[in-house]
Amino acid sequence: MELFKEILLTKDQDREDASITWVRSDVTIYAAFANAHIRLGNKKKGVDFLCAAADEDKTNSMLQFQVADHFYQMRALGPAIKYYERGLLLDSGRVVEYNKLGALYFQKGDKEKAKESFENAIKADPKSVESYINLAAVLMSQGKFKKALEINARGLQVVPDNPDLLGMKKDIENR
Repeated sequence: MELFKEILLTKDQDREDASITWVRSDVTIYAAFANAHIRLGNKKKGVDFLCAAADEDKTNSMLQFQVADHFYQMRALGPAIKYYERGLLLDSGRVVEYNKLGALYFQKGDKEKAKESFENAIKADPKSVESYINLAAVLMSQGKFKKALEINARGLQVVPDNPDLLGMKKDIENR
């Protein structure tokens, strides 16, 4: 409603004052429309506006990740990958986003890029147990059981009693 404040004002001076105090960028306007549409239940239209905002401001990593997260939830692999990659170029310390990107690549069938994403997640946070599990799982899917066991062992060095890593270790050793 505030976006249209100046239109609703009747006096010329009031309209001019509103224009001066209500200076916003296209990005802000797109984001406002996006949030309004999402709140009203029209997620597709909201995401379209978020894409416009992210494409307008390619230097805003949080905006890139916000768009990517919406596409991730919608299971739109290609667009989610595009915006995660764009965001990670700006902020490479994001473990959760690297793990999501890796999962998307894995779903898409690109195991090498999935592996690379999980390796980057580990570089970003060597204490991220989820990243070790994900990387070991990709290596197992490639038949690289020795390497998967090494990655699993690195994860167990971080959290020795992690039940997921311990279970995975048994699975790998039984192959």
